[in-house]
Amino acid sequence: MFVLDDTALADKLGPLGKATAMKDGRTTIQFSAETDGELLPDGRIRMGKPRAGQFEELE
Repeated sequence: MFVLDDTALADKLGPLGKATAMKDGRTTIQFSAETDGELLPDGRIRMGKPRAGQFEELE
């Protein structure tokens, strides 16, 4: 989670980011992603396309 003065980071993260306005005018930005991975025979890992994960509810 990040606390910033604007939503530029959330805009760049697209569906992987969630922006929430705070009472003091700043913005809380959460990041959440899930993907499937495959362990290859040579020990490397192949990652699939990331998709949005679950976001916590902020108070």
